[in-house]
Amino acid sequence: MKGQELIKPNLGCPEDYDIQWIEGGYLTSSGIDSNDTWSYTDFVPLTSDYILDGVSESIDMATGKYNAFYDENKKIISWFTAIQKFEVEIPKNAKYFRLSKPTVFSFEIHNKIKGIKTVEDEKSNIVYLNKHIEPYIIQSTATKASELGTSLKPLTFIHFSDWHRVSALWKRICVYLNEYKDYIQFALHTGDYCGNSQVDYTDAYLLADTKRPVLNCVGNHDTYTDASYTKGSQESTYNLLFNHTDNWNVVFGDGSNTMYYYKDFADSEIRLIVLDNYYDIDNQKVWLQNKLNEAKSLGYAVITAMHEVSRPIVNKIQCSFQTLDNHESKGGNASVTQFDTIIKDFKDNGGVHIVNLCGHEHEDMIGFTSNGVLNLVVECATSWNGWTGGHRIKGTKTYDCFNVFSVEKDAGIFKVVRIGDNTDHYLRGKNVLVYDYINKKVISNF
Repeated sequence: MKGQELIKPNLGCPEDYDIQWIEGGYLTSSGIDSNDTWSYTDFVPLTSDYILDGVSESIDMATGKYNAFYDENKKIISWFTAIQKFEVEIPKNAKYFRLSKPTVFSFEIHNKIKGIKTVEDEKSNIVYLNKHIEPYIIQSTATKASELGTSLKPLTFIHFSDWHRVSALWKRICVYLNEYKDYIQFALHTGDYCGNSQVDYTDAYLLADTKRPVLNCVGNHDTYTDASYTKGSQESTYNLLFNHTDNWNVVFGDGSNTMYYYKDFADSEIRLIVLDNYYDIDNQKVWLQNKLNEAKSLGYAVITAMHEVSRPIVNKIQCSFQTLDNHESKGGNASVTQFDTIIKDFKDNGGVHIVNLCGHEHEDMIGFTSNGVLNLVVECATSWNGWTGGHRIKGTKTYDCFNVFSVEKDAGIFKVVRIGDNTDHYLRGKNVLVYDYINKKVISNF
């Protein structure tokens, strides 16, 4: 990281930080699994940051399940992957760490020089890189209330998805949210909070403090217990994704460990409904119908959000926020399509559904399902397996990728402002989209 001097590898570890390897196993969530070809450490006190140094670039400590941070009670906080010269992201309440490695590999740990603060290069700061977008953020919260004869406020929030456990990017989104807290009311992550599975987990809420809530949603990778994509229990998924909800001020569905909820914004006359595509579907269908009918009786328009598109997009809106690469999946799972039908019925009976916000596809997409439900997919927050609309280079504007989404109910429009990666590899600009969701037409796109 720029601005941080590191102890040179040939100096070795200070005596207090000498790492002892124990042969015969590696770390797992249940303790130590026996394995004659692996070694592991005992609990190592964390008194400073560390850099890990392997003997060659081919050495990879593999998935995050082999290395972990622990709190003062030696309870696991998060797992992490360690590759050569990997600079460790350390949770703020971590007191210990442990590592695993193939026994044949050499691996050293060097602690950083004490007393030198890490100073991020100003030119790679997320606010600096997106400063030219600032007028659009400010104007996205503006309204022509006097002309429309209304006092309703626009609802403005960050929409990001498929974070996949890249800690630096979560922290940068939090920095942006704090910088524009006077304009942005909250952030919403629409799934895939874990890496490849639950063993690739970081409690991101411990990485950065925010002045506004960051809401979460269940993604398909969040349900997998291991690399074979075995689905875990509702309780285990809930405990990972919904352990920091105190400031959300949302109403969850009835029952234990429910991961669907709604939140009303009375001064905008909008209800946000966040759905769970993977658990408790039958109860959720009844709940969704009730909450949609309640919104209609209140005169509220509705935004839904879930991880996957509510049904395949068959009527694409032609704009730069629609991928040209056709990477989309063949359609949502059976539970998702059931939600789509319920939303259709709500619309057919006079309800106002603005849009369904989602992720999963890792590409920008916007358009209507066969039921006439509008879906807006945001490109993934991180370049996961390279499945995105272009290169994502650290230190450049392309590194980040999320939307600031704003709705002006009385005008019947929503506005999408791209933060970060705003150009696809066809060199189409993705700065702003303004869409009239009542008359179904693009007002502005550039």
